[in-house]
Amino acid sequence: MSNLRSQEEHVSEVDSALLDAELFLKYKAPERASKRLRAALESNPRSIALRERLREIAITQNQKEEAARHCLSLASLYTERDEFDSAYDRLLEAKQLDPRLNIAAGLEAVR
Repeated sequence: MSNLRSQEEHVSEVDSALLDAELFLKYKAPERASKRLRAALESNPRSIALRERLREIAITQNQKEEAARHCLSLASLYTERDEFDSAYDRLLEAKQLDPRLNIAAGLEAVR
């Protein structure tokens, strides 16, 4: 019972952070949106929704290295969930955002 309550609290925290971030973005405050999402990510490090939104914001703000880091984290999370197509897409996107990255090991993991 306690575990279910904990999961519900995490879900509502993620939803709340995503909603707050959308409001910040609407009012042209992407830094505040990212800060709010990163704070929620601290207690929900496995949240794909938070990481995907952070990746999107980083891309729109031309923060390619940050976006690439989120892509790598997402690839790992997707691989753990056996969502190999999504993992592959994020690995390729990471390489596109930061050509210095070596994604060969990650590509082998998702094959």
